[in-house]
Amino acid sequence: MVTEVKQVIVGVDGSAAGRAALRLGADEAERRGAVLRPVLVFAPPEGEGLERRWPSPPAYRRIWVEAAEFRLAQACEQALADDFPGLVVEPEVIRGEPGAVLVDCATDDHTMLVVGTSARKPAWLHRHPVRRHCVQHATCPVLVAPAEEV
Repeated sequence: MVTEVKQVIVGVDGSAAGRAALRLGADEAERRGAVLRPVLVFAPPEGEGLERRWPSPPAYRRIWVEAAEFRLAQACEQALADDFPGLVVEPEVIRGEPGAVLVDCATDDHTMLVVGTSARKPAWLHRHPVRRHCVQHATCPVLVAPAEEV
């Protein structure tokens, strides 16, 4: 059982559900005096399999990272604005499979993981693979934030 949360990791993807998760994570981090660590996980546009077989030039890889960093900064700005002035925020962009990367980031005993989920469609219309993977495999507490109403 977690006695003290020192970091709150939030899966961010730029969606309404991601923004809701980021706000919930910021609330939790602020309440607990923890560091907020928004994480955006990305993959090459053509997928990891094709990238492994025919690697892209380094210039393309830099563009993917810069685009992911921009999306993460934009999501943080939209979700957090100036509502959390004293909060320590350490955003990070990581290449890989979102569910696995988020679970790997949240292995510390003093970590909480926050992910979003879309509530706009019935559950049977989509499977929420990232949320499901995190809930099933994370060794830390996982909070699931419903998407903001638009």
